[in-house]
Amino acid sequence: MQQMMGVMYGPGGINLLTGQVNDKLAVTSMGVNDEGLKTLIASAKANDDKLAHSAALAATKKSLPQMRFAEMYVSLDQIAVTLASYAKAFGMPVNFQVPPDLAPIGMTLATEGGSALKGDCFVPAQTLQSLIAAGMQTYMQMQGGQQPGGPGGL
Repeated sequence: MQQMMGVMYGPGGINLLTGQVNDKLAVTSMGVNDEGLKTLIASAKANDDKLAHSAALAATKKSLPQMRFAEMYVSLDQIAVTLASYAKAFGMPVNFQVPPDLAPIGMTLATEGGSALKGDCFVPAQTLQSLIAAGMQTYMQMQGGQQPGGPGGL
């Protein structure tokens, strides 16, 4: 377990930082170097959302409720590529391609009716299709190129 944690999070463990920028804004980062953190804080202070200019993020953002107090985005394509590099390091034959700049999964939190908390999640179809295709590609490689279900496929 210790070796796995070291491989996943590095020798120093998880580096998660959260800080309040002003009365209405806080930022959280994980695995960001000092220079990236400075850029994040400066961007937050200037109210300049650099991520919002990304076309992939905009596609996810427009599918989520606009009235929210928290939002989070997860780039599954980057996680899949990272996991594949770890698998290769342990000798597994994992090779797949995912399109660049896939839209991330988006999650939001909002209040509803004054006393209710509402959570929403959006998974872009293109992202899901690409990751399923990458998984199938990897599975076939691990089967020596044979189609699933024997000759002729399923």
